[in-house]
Parts: sequence; C-alpha cells; structure tokens
Amino acid sequence: VKPEYIIPGNGAAELIKALMENLEGKVGVVRPTFEEYPNRMPDERVVTYVQENDEFRYETDDLIAFFGKNHVENLLLINPDNPSGNFISLDGIKKLALFLVCLYLCSALFTYIQAIAMTTVSNKFAFKLRDLKTKLELDTN
Repeated sequence: VKPEYIIPGNGAAELIKALMENLEGKVGVVRPTFEEYPNRMPDERVVTYVQENDEFRYETDDLIAFFGKNHVENLLLINPDNPSGNFISLDGIKKLALFLVCLYLCSALFTYIQAIAMTTVSNKFAFKLRDLKTKLELDTN
C-alpha cells in the first residue's frame, strides 16, 4: 500500500471527519446511518434518502431512482449498513457504480455541448458587434 493512501487516526470519528472535510459538492446519505458521517457536513450539502418501509431495507434500484432525481457529487454507501444491517450484493454495487459512471458521462457530454453552444453564440455576437462597428465607422466618414 502506498503511504499516501494511509491516514492514521485515533478512531472512526477522526477518520470520518478527515474524509468528509475533503469531499466537494453534495453528498448522498442513506438514513438511518452512523450519524458521524452527515454530522460532519453542512445540512445544505447532505441529500438524504430514507427508506419507505418499517424494516429500513432498500435495494440498488431504490438508490438509483432516488439519486437519479436528486443530484449528488458523492454517494456514501455503507455496506452492510449501520445501524439497519441492510446489505447490497456485489452485483448490486456494480450496477450502482455503472449508473453513477453513466450519470458522470452524461454530465460531461452536456457540459461539452453547452460549451460549444456558448462559444457559437459568443462568436456570432462578436461578429455582429464587429459588423456594427464597421458600419458606424463608415457612417461617420
């Protein structure tokens, strides 16, 4: 293991603090959970999924449906979940990872398309301003 991948700490709370303070953007959290995770983030950066059943059970599809509608940059997945004991299989985790990669790629594609559109609009506007300037110069001469 590379030394830069090792974070020494005096227990879980200190390590969780280090992790959560270094995450950027919104963080998806499944509740109930070990509250140390969301408590280390400002409330406006935490997007909470709460199971809609008394057993606190959820599946990969539940997370995909919720976080597909509620954008987050990070998804905190504790498996098996604490305190509910909910467990997502390795296949379920792979499915969730694939979904997140697809969301990332779609976001990157739309950002690229937006950049092209904005560049096109800006260029057209600049050409019109240049043309207007030329016409004004001709009118004053």
